[in-house]
Amino acid sequence: MAKYDIGIIGGGPGGYVAAIRAAQLGAKVYVVEKDKALGGTCLNRGCIPTKAILHSAKMYRNLSNAGKFGINTSEISLDYGKVINRKDQIVNRLTNGVKFLFKSNAIEVIKGKAEIVSPGVIGVTDDTQQYEVEASNIIIATGSEPMSLTDIPTDGEIIQTSREILSCDNLPGSILIIGAGAIGCEFADIFNSFGVKVKLVEMMDHILPEEDNEIASKLESILKKRGIELFIQTKVNRIEKSNSLANVYLSGDKIFEVDRVLVAVGRSSNISGIGLENNQVKLDKNRILVNEHMQTNIPHIYAIGDITPGPMLAHAASKEGIMAVEHIMGMDSKMDYKVIPSCVYTDPEVAGVGLTEQKAKETHDIKIGRFPLMASGKAMCIGETEGLIKIIADKDTDEILGVRMIAPHATELIAECVLTMKTECTYKELAETIHAHPTISEAVMEAAEDVDNMAISLPKKS
Repeated sequence: MAKYDIGIIGGGPGGYVAAIRAAQLGAKVYVVEKDKALGGTCLNRGCIPTKAILHSAKMYRNLSNAGKFGINTSEISLDYGKVINRKDQIVNRLTNGVKFLFKSNAIEVIKGKAEIVSPGVIGVTDDTQQYEVEASNIIIATGSEPMSLTDIPTDGEIIQTSREILSCDNLPGSILIIGAGAIGCEFADIFNSFGVKVKLVEMMDHILPEEDNEIASKLESILKKRGIELFIQTKVNRIEKSNSLANVYLSGDKIFEVDRVLVAVGRSSNISGIGLENNQVKLDKNRILVNEHMQTNIPHIYAIGDITPGPMLAHAASKEGIMAVEHIMGMDSKMDYKVIPSCVYTDPEVAGVGLTEQKAKETHDIKIGRFPLMASGKAMCIGETEGLIKIIADKDTDEILGVRMIAPHATELIAECVLTMKTECTYKELAETIHAHPTISEAVMEAAEDVDNMAISLPKKS
């Protein structure tokens, strides 16, 4: 058997990034991947394809509203098959890009299903054989899959998860989405933009249950204004399929007939059948327990990404992969979860880092600065004034505890706030930082100024 320094199970954004960093540091590394293409859920069935379709949806909405900007257009038509084809082209290009990076870094790809036989040995099963490959260290990066509801089984056609719905090249006339987290809200935005009648159902008391209440409420009002029907604190009791339709029974005796149902209630970790039990790897609620170096309780076995207790985010998995590899290679690298941004790619986008107002109040005396985009000159110019930047700070130390925002390009704007918190700048230092005019990023500066009621572009407060 060939001897390697690191064997990685899974070639998603955690696994492939870890492999590249390992090669950069001089390790001999291989990746076991059961899918046809590298990139995992993110590149193939999640982040990238969804954002490609979302951009088409935004383009369609903008063209439909071009008259507001003095642009007269002829009738706008949609070819959804081309939307999906464009998405596929982007996915293929990016997965081929990862393949090229592996080749340039001399990373071996082993196709098949992996199982840890023992610390230092991975068993691989492919279409024709079973065999074992050694590695001094193993990194588990098997990711997650869309979660299903036990009493509402999906069929891939009428009742779908995000995996199946991304492959459909035709639009339904109506859709009911179960779950108003990031995935549910993004698909609600997509289908609404393309003229589909959308119903969005959420059991909790607001959409985006993990988000700041004020920001989530702002997005709720925007989605409602666009014609999306929201059912908050509502449960789906059952679904009955009739011909090619679904009859959905909600709590409160509400019944709806729709063409399609999307189950978007979260994701579950892929940890079954990979040899954890045989090696006594410790778990907690279907997640692999790790320390700050991403080590499990078993020496030389690491775990990263959606299978660990951290946030289920591609960029978190990538950073965890780097931390794991660097620790294997003798560096004292540690994972810091305080400053990981979260993003929702609706229109407008939602982004945040650090604590929400509700979480911050549990442990701190806080002060808050807010800047509404209706006071932003750039937001007026681009016709996107429905938004808010919110900065939460510690009343005694001026430390920024969290930044939450709903704004155009929020998923880009949040990087400044991540860096500000990472370098432990105060909100006053952020307020003193000169921002270009006119930009949406000025709103971040003005929100920081507003913590002390000193925002230039807001009226004096009584």
